[in-house]
Amino acid sequence: MTAQCSNCFFSFVAPLSADQIANNRGAALQGSRFCNRQAPSADAANPNGWLWPLVADDWWCGEGADSATKASYASGITGLPGLPLTSGAFMLTAASSTAVSNSAIDATSVVTLTPTNAAAAALVQAHGFYITVVDVAFTFFVGDSSSAAGTETFSYVVS
Repeated sequence: MTAQCSNCFFSFVAPLSADQIANNRGAALQGSRFCNRQAPSADAANPNGWLWPLVADDWWCGEGADSATKASYASGITGLPGLPLTSGAFMLTAASSTAVSNSAIDATSVVTLTPTNAAAAALVQAHGFYITVVDVAFTFFVGDSSSAAGTETFSYVVS
């Protein structure tokens, strides 16, 4: 992953319609790359217009994110707030816990579960549940330590 504007999730290339608007730059905007990592700011010479910063394809960036993986260019940040790193689905085993592995999961991950069949919804309502997140997996536990039937299915999102 090269931390540059040309492959950043937040960059965009202005379309033909960009040249249809009034701009004070005196140059065509079509084909120019802009960064929308932050909210746009008022352009001082054009108070009625709102523009993002003009950037070059090969500029380095420490605040963006790879457009394919959504991984942040900033060190120490594993993803973008509000965007899932990965998702998946699983079926519980006929036991009181089920481990689910996913290489995108780490100890700081937030895993959100959604029951995807009636058996899963009934289990959650009758017994509750909790999860623990460790390394590259999370473990689903039935809340009152009773066993699942083994037919309950869930989807999950990791962020």
